[in-house]
Amino acid sequence: RDYAQGAYRMRGIGQGQSIRLFVIPEVTSLITRSMAAAGATTRSGLHTPADVAAWLFINSMRSERVQYNMLQLQNTGTLYRKAAFAALLEALVEDAVSPRVRECLTVFDEPIDYTLCDTVPRPRTLAVVITDMVDKFGSWITPADQPLLAQLRQSVGAAVETVPSVAGSLDAGETQSAVDRSSAEYEAEVTQDLNQEQEQEQEVEVEKFVDMAYSRDEETPESWKFERLARLADATQFYPLSKFKHPGRQPLQFPGWCMASTNYFNPNWVGPRRIK
Repeated sequence: RDYAQGAYRMRGIGQGQSIRLFVIPEVTSLITRSMAAAGATTRSGLHTPADVAAWLFINSMRSERVQYNMLQLQNTGTLYRKAAFAALLEALVEDAVSPRVRECLTVFDEPIDYTLCDTVPRPRTLAVVITDMVDKFGSWITPADQPLLAQLRQSVGAAVETVPSVAGSLDAGETQSAVDRSSAEYEAEVTQDLNQEQEQEQEVEVEKFVDMAYSRDEETPESWKFERLARLADATQFYPLSKFKHPGRQPLQFPGWCMASTNYFNPNWVGPRRIK
């Protein structure tokens, strides 16, 4: 889009104005692979502006495909989540701690998996992911929403079928097995991009959760006058040293005249932190 807008703003292109492209070797390799997958023949290392525009257009289509997949997953989740939400509101009126409430909340729970696979995971197609979601929470989908689910599955199936047909139109000489292989590779790339986006969202959620475990309040040092030490009742920034302890640890027994300052360690702080 930015490439096209930049060209459109050149009112004198072809009449004195021209475009010069600087393509690094890594991008050249990407263009070559994309054009070869589309069945277009290009000379090694040399690309015309049309090849560059085609590669950018292919990238935009891949981005649109990822957004389409995300939308279909959200639509699938809406079918059973809205039913669970309605049941949750009814259950809360009767008993806020009933098993029915926990059952409804399970639908909205998105566990974060920290396990690391010892092998490269095989990417799953969008249709398989949707099937797994329906198998897990299909009991919440009402009969009224079953036609919507069937329509969604049909839409996903039609979108997948368009990939081999387009590839075949670009290169009629390709065999059907090569077309199917190209379709599977493309679907795998789209699913991998989708999984990466979901992992990034989970990482953001983890960071937000970790931030909640730490208190960053009252960290500004508070100045105090030396004569306050003579009247401990007025020295509100001091507390008995016997109450000083790190979270998760037990305090040591100090004499009553030993005091600690909140500038050193504030008892209101939560979460592990390094002592000065």
